Amino acid sequence: MSSARSRVATSWAGSGVLVAVLDILKGAGAVVFAQLIFPTGSDLRPLAEAVAAVTAVAGHCWPVTLRGRGGRGVATGFGALLFVATPAWATAVAFFAIALALTRMVSVGSLSSVVGALVGYLLFSATGWLEFNWATLAFILVGGSVVFIRHLPNIARIIRGVEPRVGGA
Repeated sequence: MSSARSRVATSWAGSGVLVAVLDILKGAGAVVFAQLIFPTGSDLRPLAEAVAAVTAVAGHCWPVTLRGRGGRGVATGFGALLFVATPAWATAVAFFAIALALTRMVSVGSLSSVVGALVGYLLFSATGWLEFNWATLAFILVGGSVVFIRHLPNIARIIRGVEPRVGGA
């Protein structure tokens, strides 16, 4: 269970929202810091953004201070993607919302958002709305793979038909 999702499930919803916002800021902050070091036009900026984004997601999922027991990386990845490829972020959010509305499963929404980020990035790059960069694609693929790996228990529960739904059974 992701940190924000577990907060909502085990505590009052407001604390879950706070945790989600902090997780989003974690990813966004890492990328913005890289952007401050490598200004627009720098050849290394896309690589710095990608490294910062993947590092933030990995650090969220496997934090040393929690002995490697972190969250699923979705909110942190959302925050990073917002500043790396905003149109792809919007597509990821749309995929999340649609999947959540159809299934009422946060995990399905989260996994769908990874697909949405990739689809959005490739479509917006192909149409010229975003400049294609291999480092950005690598972040989306590596970060998305981390999210899928962290959701393996959820995927098993979905297959067994026992994954929790928003609002109960």
